[in-house]
Amino acid sequence: MKSILDHLRIEDNKLYLDNIDLLDIANKYGTPVVVFSESRIRENAKDVSDAFKKYYNKSYVYYALKANSILSIIKIIKEEGLRCEVASYGELFKALRAGYKANEIIFNGPGKTLNELENAIKLDIHCINVDSFYELKLLDSIAERLKTKVKVSLRIVPEIISPILRTGISTSKFGFEKNEIIKAYRLALNLKGIEIKGIHAHFGSQISDINTWINGSKALVNIANKIYDELGLELEHVNIGG
Repeated sequence: MKSILDHLRIEDNKLYLDNIDLLDIANKYGTPVVVFSESRIRENAKDVSDAFKKYYNKSYVYYALKANSILSIIKIIKEEGLRCEVASYGELFKALRAGYKANEIIFNGPGKTLNELENAIKLDIHCINVDSFYELKLLDSIAERLKTKVKVSLRIVPEIISPILRTGISTSKFGFEKNEIIKAYRLALNLKGIEIKGIHAHFGSQISDINTWINGSKALVNIANKIYDELGLELEHVNIGG
């Protein structure tokens, strides 16, 4: 992966980004002003996608719009073949405006409102990541009222500690704990409005330690195998977060 410095150069005491004079931008728009490199964004998207498809060609990378939901950037991400993850109706609306199809979108996050859930179900997005028994039952009741099924993945706590973050352990505020997982999937199987798609966990953002990803992925696969052994449920996907 290239450094951002590869996109910068100084000439005649002027700073250029992707051969664009940044002083001209400052004079036109004033300062402070935030400037993004389109070529850098495309390089990053391709590098991440290629890294997974090198080993498994059925993998998909979902860009989290909470990182940056500027519409022009979302369009670039889509053009590079990445799918998307949203955490609000506003982000969902932007994803659709950027040209994403509903089946290319995952809805994630612990603070989803009733209105957001209803809209996501009506659009028939790829799946909703569920954080709690309450949310699971709520989705079932909405699906029953709308006479449809809602596709879900259950977010679990894998008890994985990264060097910099503690998102993947039971003291965090997200997901089902290990001793709840089988109970949660059994409940989901018995709810008429629920269609189970997969399993999800989030070890933390901006983690560069490869061991966290190795240990976390192994933990998720082991849990998926346990679900199959005890419930006979074969999950369609494993979502390792990001």
